[in-house]
Amino acid sequence: MEKHVEILCPRFDAVLNELEKGLAGVVTGRRVKPDGGYFVTYIAEKGCAKRIVLLWKEAGVIMTSAGVTHPCHEDPDDAYIHIAPSFSSVDELVLAMQVFCVVAKLAKVEKLLNNKLNKRGASLAKPHYLFFRSRVVITIYCIYMFEYGNVSA
Repeated sequence: MEKHVEILCPRFDAVLNELEKGLAGVVTGRRVKPDGGYFVTYIAEKGCAKRIVLLWKEAGVIMTSAGVTHPCHEDPDDAYIHIAPSFSSVDELVLAMQVFCVVAKLAKVEKLLNNKLNKRGASLAKPHYLFFRSRVVITIYCIYMFEYGNVSA
């Protein structure tokens, strides 16, 4: 069992540290520090979990689906994400969690924009907003590359 703890502790620490660093000062949700078990639970804002997991998948990271914490995988709030760090290496987890933090912020921005646009009878899904949405994605990608990548100003 001690060997098991030796293997898992650095992985969980990597996930928790990256969430702490990447989402410091940003209200996109909250993490639940595990007292045992094999998951870190992230509680996103209502209506954002599936979008976060989809963006994460589009970025090349595949983890557990949103809502698996609920019976029949039906999370009525679309808020719960289980992060399972057991099988990936620490380096892979650090990169995956950096991407997670970026997509969590993007999902929050999209939700805020959609709320604002819905009040005006518009949506990000409508064709004339796709260009704007692409610019938001590109902007967040550039921020990510400057912060974590090998790009210098």
